[in-house]
Amino acid sequence: MTTREQFVGTLGKLLEATRAKQLAWKETAEEGVYRASFKKATVEVGRFEDEEVEQHYLQARLYNKNNAVVEEIKGSLSNGNTKEPSPLLRALYELARDSALRPEDLLKSIEDELMSAQRQQ
Repeated sequence: MTTREQFVGTLGKLLEATRAKQLAWKETAEEGVYRASFKKATVEVGRFEDEEVEQHYLQARLYNKNNAVVEEIKGSLSNGNTKEPSPLLRALYELARDSALRPEDLLKSIEDELMSAQRQQ
């Protein structure tokens, strides 16, 4: 089994752990990039733009403890490109984003404020 195949398998396990809320992703300084850190490695998943060819893509990267890229997987989000991101990469990105940004908490907060305002009237 190649390192790339092992990385794809690990991404599948990260997807399941994130779905089960056993893994929390964090925001990074780069917008649209989310990180899960472990003792000896870090995995980042993000959405990027290649300005030269005006193309958006999803990418997952595996870093070692020295922050060197060990493995990466990339797939285009632009129409007409044959290298579409895998459903796994797309699902992992979406769950990592939700885990880091917690939109459900923000929406609940808005709903609570609206209900509180209605009660005060």
